Amino acid sequence: MGILINETAVPVRPAVKAACDILGYDPLYMANEGKLIAIADARHTEKVLEIMRADCYGKDACVIGRVVSKPAGQVGLETAIGGIRLLDMLIGDQLPRIC
Repeated sequence: MGILINETAVPVRPAVKAACDILGYDPLYMANEGKLIAIADARHTEKVLEIMRADCYGKDACVIGRVVSKPAGQVGLETAIGGIRLLDMLIGDQLPRIC
């Protein structure tokens, strides 16, 4: 089993996106204190979201991906243009993109 994340479904605040664009960082690798990623049975999606959204800290809860058979053992990012990019574990410090 693997995870496939929909890039356009990941909530990134405009200020964070702007800062990452300026600095050349990928927001998926930035620290996100106070955030939660939960994996739940798809049959219970609406109930889980209802419960999470009932709390002020979960008001923006949303589905950003799904469990898939491939890529097995990996996390893929379904990009805005329809491709799939494998997300690797970040080792060391994030280096800015220069180009």
